[in-house]
Amino acid sequence: NGSCLGDKKCSGLSFVLPDVVISPRTIENLNLLLNVLNAITP
Repeated sequence: NGSCLGDKKCSGLSFVLPDVVISPRTIENLNLLLNVLNAITP
């Protein structure tokens, strides 16, 4: 169905899909991603 909900192996490109972006779960994933980026950047 083109959706990557719950699929941790999905590529980052999946985040731009409308049905994924509006998912609360994806928002959690984006927050985790931001936390990782903040941790690895000076």
